[in-house]
Amino acid sequence: MNKGRGCYFLQTLRISNAMQKLGVKGRSQAVVELLRMGELEL
Repeated sequence: MNKGRGCYFLQTLRISNAMQKLGVKGRSQAVVELLRMGELEL
């Protein structure tokens, strides 16, 4: 159970960092950019 929460937290942190670095306005746009770069998988 904790492993899932920790993983979710790290992904949330990664997306927040990507939003700042990529200069995107929303989480969905950051997720799309991370997917394109191969940094995130579905």
